[in-house]
Amino acid sequence: MRTAQITRRTTETEVQITLSLDGTGSACVTTGIGFLDHMLHQVAQQGLFDLEVKAVGDLHVDDHHTIEDVARGLGDAFRAALGDKRGIRRYGSFILPMDEALAGVFVDFSGRLSLCIATCWRRRGLGIASWTWRTSFFKALPIEPRQRFMSESRTPKTHTTP
Repeated sequence: MRTAQITRRTTETEVQITLSLDGTGSACVTTGIGFLDHMLHQVAQQGLFDLEVKAVGDLHVDDHHTIEDVARGLGDAFRAALGDKRGIRRYGSFILPMDEALAGVFVDFSGRLSLCIATCWRRRGLGIASWTWRTSFFKALPIEPRQRFMSESRTPKTHTTP
């Protein structure tokens, strides 16, 4: 089984992650940031991998450290679970049309690190999480798997309507 257990401790956070790439899409995510929990749950469910994330951070200051350290821990977990990368394809992509939004993710497990995010989101925040989370998260995530990661999203306004 391609699995990993990662614990990441810093002065600001403690993150525990269990990942099974050959799972069913089961997720149990508790970071204290509702939107991040929701998004990680959705990614695990759609990616058919099992994911457990427990993070405690300095949310009384802001959400940046927790978001960044969860992403780094998740990157560590993917790298450990993928091992020598045998049996996977180097490239992957996913495009998701939702209500009034279109999102796409493109990944290259080349061993070289790069990041490209192209968005036109207009909201400043969601719940307690500011939109700056996306840059912190996606900068930290590809570091350990050493991947090229590109994300694009478009929406004329919010992706949900009343």
